[in-house]
Amino acid sequence: MAEVKHPPGGRAALFRLEFGGANGWGHLVRSGALAAELRARGWRCGLWTSSATEGLPSELREPFDHVVAFERPAGPPRGWDWLVVDHYGTTDAELGAWRCVFVGRILAIDDEAKRHLVSADLVLNARLGLDASCYAAGVATLLGARYALLRSGLRSPVAPEWQPPADVESVLVMLGGTDPAGLTSTVLEALADVDAARIAPVVVQPGGEQPAALRLFPRAVWLGQVNARELAGWAGVCRFAVSAAGGTLYELAMLRLPFVSVVVAENQARFSAEMEARWRMPRVGVGSGLRKDLATAVRRLRGDLGNARAALSGVDGRGAERVADAMVQGVG
Repeated sequence: MAEVKHPPGGRAALFRLEFGGANGWGHLVRSGALAAELRARGWRCGLWTSSATEGLPSELREPFDHVVAFERPAGPPRGWDWLVVDHYGTTDAELGAWRCVFVGRILAIDDEAKRHLVSADLVLNARLGLDASCYAAGVATLLGARYALLRSGLRSPVAPEWQPPADVESVLVMLGGTDPAGLTSTVLEALADVDAARIAPVVVQPGGEQPAALRLFPRAVWLGQVNARELAGWAGVCRFAVSAAGGTLYELAMLRLPFVSVVVAENQARFSAEMEARWRMPRVGVGSGLRKDLATAVRRLRGDLGNARAALSGVDGRGAERVADAMVQGVG
């Protein structure tokens, strides 16, 4: 691939990730949060992916100046100071091969701790409660929730015009950017089982169609797509949330909105288990009993919202700033 030219003295970071479809948008959201912070510091940021970028919300596309097509077995293109790898499918062997040809530094973003990542200069694992390295000796690490990569817009909420009536509990429903498992309808049915008359679901589902289950509620709000500032505003008028158990949970924790998490992918199980143990946020797994299990979890959370909100701690929304600081310094 051709070298990418940048202004003299400018720094540049290339982000390797995939998104959309079964992958959801989680990796793009968190990598985009870091890219936006680097852009604010004068860096140039590129997206190295085989995923389609057409139709992405502007908030997710704008942090990246360039899109570089990913094709195996080609290695990283030249002209970048940092390669940020937010892709579980990049093996230790592949990262090692890239290390041999890439002259900049490598940051690996990880959740699973299944790889040694010995070829990375810096490893970021923002799992809640993680305080000891589980990676190869000598690899610099950024560990724990204080490094969670969250969008800066969450700190500047835009209040919605809609306000819930006094006798209604509004509930934020978010099953990921694409809801690849198609669980929104089941979540709505479970909420209706709990209390269709008093619950008003506020559904965020970019690109999706309004499910028929919305008709189960006298009051409901369909948002489709929201940006970070709008999401923060809606969180301020909702009592709790039901969310897929990905990075959105850190966003909800920062916004002090209690939640029930739905584990829709294998890599989310440990993440949500930590949140249940430390923050007492109920979680459910996908299966034939999801509707019943979810209704039970909602009733449990609904009966203890005050304590649940007080338990949320340790996420201040400035993780991207801390990671960018480490990259600027060139050390972990």
